[in-house]
Amino acid sequence: MIHSRTSSSESFIIQFRKFILMIETSFSPTLTFKTDLDLPIAAVLFDLDGTLAATADLWRQAESNLLSSFGYAWSAELARSYTGMNVSDVATTIHQTLQISDSPEKCRQTLREQLFKAFADAPPPPMPGALECVKRLANLAPLALASGSPLPIIESVVRHLKLDSYFDHLVSSESVKRGKPYPDVFLAAAEQLGASPERCLVIEDSLVGVQAAKAAGMKCFAIPLVQPPDFFQAADGVFRSLEEITLEKLCETFGGKSA
Repeated sequence: MIHSRTSSSESFIIQFRKFILMIETSFSPTLTFKTDLDLPIAAVLFDLDGTLAATADLWRQAESNLLSSFGYAWSAELARSYTGMNVSDVATTIHQTLQISDSPEKCRQTLREQLFKAFADAPPPPMPGALECVKRLANLAPLALASGSPLPIIESVVRHLKLDSYFDHLVSSESVKRGKPYPDVFLAAAEQLGASPERCLVIEDSLVGVQAAKAAGMKCFAIPLVQPPDFFQAADGVFRSLEEITLEKLCETFGGKSA
């Protein structure tokens, strides 16, 4: 499902939020980038898991419970084969790799149930620099969140992080035909924002996310969490954390001018 924030009242709130942010940043210049830049970014699309929110342990818990129900143990090697995918594709990968006797649908249902339980029991904290990065980039372009998590989890985490007012759209790849590494979820988010793909910046932590962004014809910054940085050669920038995303790198990537 695509969660949209485009009603007249919500539009007013978004504009009012941006006005308040401009006032705040006039007293706190380190909070955001300058707004009078020749920087042709039409939209910024964030991933959620491992990018904005530290959810790796919650996903691992859900995956471990799924695997143990079929007599298997979680392993980092297996996890690398599906990191960044949505629930359906993770479950399908596990089912096919281990040749589980139960149906793929049973795997998907079990994983989904375990994931909802894990997130309900322990809402995740933000990744380093996540809150500040969202606030900075919200002053440059409209924001959307494009994630493989189920929409109710996306909504819950964004509210928990107190970032819901910064995103114009929340999009789950469960709402499109194909999940990452296919571009569908990013193209859907860009369409909702009315942004051309070549003017969109995606911020991701997984290899399949970077592949999806590049397949969509978008620029992509990667912050590798699990997979090694040399896996991300297709990205337009690789960073250790969101704190390292600078105005200079944005200008370099989009050919803008900081004057």
